[in-house]
Amino acid sequence: MYRKNVCFCQILRTVIFLSSETLLGLLDRYKAQFPNKEDMEGAVAAIHRLQDVYNLKPSDLAESKFAHAEQDMGKTVSTMELFTLGRASYLAEDYQNCAQWMLEALRLLDTRQPDAGEEVSLRAEILDHLAYAEYKVSC
Repeated sequence: MYRKNVCFCQILRTVIFLSSETLLGLLDRYKAQFPNKEDMEGAVAAIHRLQDVYNLKPSDLAESKFAHAEQDMGKTVSTMELFTLGRASYLAEDYQNCAQWMLEALRLLDTRQPDAGEEVSLRAEILDHLAYAEYKVSC
């Protein structure tokens, strides 16, 4: 909440008062500090390794419920993040994990209230990947 209410307002004020050239220069200077595609792929691979080693279900990870944790971690992932994990499995031709992640993304999409436009396009993407993954698993 702090970051949204305080930090974002400060960033917004800064962006409004900067010229576009200055803003672009700042973005170029700090670009290396932002996560890139390789960082994302590495994080996804690490999550998949943890899932395999500790036999974690996507639903446990989605709701931040872990066997040895004394309390709920309190943080959940978004439907888009679950879709991204499932898509990474799909691209790696790990269709068993892909199906699990897509089913969890679909479950979350049905239980949470996303934007209407996001829901329609994301649901179609999830169902498309899920259908192909289920087909490949059953072959």
